[in-house]
Amino acid sequence: APPPRRYGGTGLGTTISRQLTQLMGGQISVRSQLGAGTEFLVQLPLPAGQAPERRLPAAHSATLPALRILAVDDVPQNLELLQVVMQRFGHNVALAHDGHEAVRLRQTQDFDLILMDLQMP
Repeated sequence: APPPRRYGGTGLGTTISRQLTQLMGGQISVRSQLGAGTEFLVQLPLPAGQAPERRLPAAHSATLPALRILAVDDVPQNLELLQVVMQRFGHNVALAHDGHEAVRLRQTQDFDLILMDLQMP
């Protein structure tokens, strides 16, 4: 498991989740244990779904040329996921684990796109 973050959020995500759950006629509950983490349970009264029809991709779907992407995140698992997904589409991905490393990479390389976690310390 990734190490816990040293800073807290505003609680806005929890508030929005509670409001959405209530608007959908559901319930949300929380269980928390100091040092172990927090678990949220959302129960929604949704009807059983049906599998969507399998559709072939449109012949005119756009494809991007290979991009040079800089991915910046302090959670290694997020970087690994971004790298795997972007490389699957033929893009070149450089990784930075914090803002300082991102700045150093940008000073020495050109990128078409920078994907950056805005919640890093």
